[in-house]
Amino acid sequence: MQFDEPTLAQVVSDVCSTMLELPITTGGQNLVLEDPLVATVKITGEWQAAVEVATTRTVVRIIAAQMFALPPESLQTADLYDALGEVANMVGGNLKGIANSELDLSLPSVVEHEVIADSAAHIIAVNMKCAGHPFRIRLIEMNQVAIA
Repeated sequence: MQFDEPTLAQVVSDVCSTMLELPITTGGQNLVLEDPLVATVKITGEWQAAVEVATTRTVVRIIAAQMFALPPESLQTADLYDALGEVANMVGGNLKGIANSELDLSLPSVVEHEVIADSAAHIIAVNMKCAGHPFRIRLIEMNQVAIA
């Protein structure tokens, strides 16, 4: 079995609904992300991949407010970066656990623009909505791994 869209969607749903207590739904074909923030963690070892979480600042502010139990208006840019990076880290950590291989997870990085993946990569993308706003996860695999 390889990673697929339903598995990725379930991991993201678990992170958002269980850990962050935020409503998340799948759907949306071509999500437009105005002024996006994109967090990435890399998975290395027997499997080479990256987990990318891309969404709008509105969603990141909602996530950060929930994560840090602070009013949205009191959040600083660093709080937004930390929160989105932690979501990428939680999704990456869950996928790493499912892969059940000798793997390492990088620290998250956050940028303020969409990232273009290598054309040689196998990309699994799931478009979702978090609190009604666009939210996209991509699993960018440089080599696939069989999971039990």
